[in-house]
Amino acid sequence: MAIQAFKLGAVAQDSLNGVRSGFATFASDNFEKYYTVRSQSGTAFQVSTGSTTHFTQIVYMNGSATGGLSFEIGYGDTAVAEGTGTPTNWTVLTSRFGQNANAEEPVEFKLIIRIPSAKYPCIHQYTGLTRVTLFGIEV
Repeated sequence: MAIQAFKLGAVAQDSLNGVRSGFATFASDNFEKYYTVRSQSGTAFQVSTGSTTHFTQIVYMNGSATGGLSFEIGYGDTAVAEGTGTPTNWTVLTSRFGQNANAEEPVEFKLIIRIPSAKYPCIHQYTGLTRVTLFGIEV
């Protein structure tokens, strides 16, 4: 089954080759951590040179028993493992997302987040223990 996404003046996606998904899982609910989104193979997700990744759906869940969840999405020039620093040239693309403590119910909605060529999408966690999954296409 082919997925087709159309945008005026853009290229149509007519195969699964451009479909992208990535995730970030935080191992603890420490504050102020950055984590580069991972591809399904577990390696750092980097947008292909000459392409743009358009994330169009997000799914996340707070598994923390001690506090609410708060995070934002952006990108940087470098990949970072959980809590090892801030991506070089960190650029914030969203306001904060949130969820109450012990919610343990997935939140899912549509959005449009564009990650430019050769950049690494990243999650900036403020509070909470979570897994964030992003779905989209690369054109």
